[in-house]
Amino acid sequence: MLALIDRHGLAILDQPFTAYTSNFKEQALRRIIVDHAPLYHVALDLGLKSRGMLSNWLREYRKNGYNIVNKQRGRPPHGQKRTADQTGKSSTQARERPLTPAELKAENRERIRKKIERLIHFKEEG
Repeated sequence: MLALIDRHGLAILDQPFTAYTSNFKEQALRRIIVDHAPLYHVALDLGLKSRGMLSNWLREYRKNGYNIVNKQRGRPPHGQKRTADQTGKSSTQARERPLTPAELKAENRERIRKKIERLIHFKEEG
């Protein structure tokens, strides 16, 4: 961190979160792979706060068949369906049919009962 401050000044610490472009990542990785530059020096030259970022980029680059893949950040756009891994449920856990009113009522009662049990347990501990 001190070397980073020495090279780029204290203003480097005030930078907000930065999303790096595929081109930026590719050039950084090219310096590591082709030019055999150490991760530490490349991170320092580019003003990255951690060389761990480069390690992660390099690992993902190799894992994806030497292709840069930018991960989508944030929530999916409105109207876009969520995949099974985004909801936390596997495709087998997804409902195949809607619940009947009686089943929905029973499920809601069970949820309420579980919440009350947790609240009672929390109150007894506290």
